[in-house]
Amino acid sequence: MNEWVVGTKIALSAMVGGVVASGMVDMPLRKKVIAVGAGMAIATFITLWLAQLSGLDQYATAFLIGLFGPSVCKLIFEGLQKSDISVKWADIIAAIRGK
Repeated sequence: MNEWVVGTKIALSAMVGGVVASGMVDMPLRKKVIAVGAGMAIATFITLWLAQLSGLDQYATAFLIGLFGPSVCKLIFEGLQKSDISVKWADIIAAIRGK
């Protein structure tokens, strides 16, 4: 099948997953739209790899990435902000800027 068609189906599968997930969380519409778009972007890049790794169908994998991807990314970023890594990076950036 044409790669463009496969990519479009992956993005649409992720979008459906994101729409399902956005109906179950309490957040403003703007953030829901951003989360759905983020899930589609994440799925576009890692679906084929994750499908091979898990043995699931690529479209089912894209749906699951759209469903859970933004939440997982949020948890990762919150964890990084609370860790020593963020403090070290802030110090490095401040040193580069000359502060």
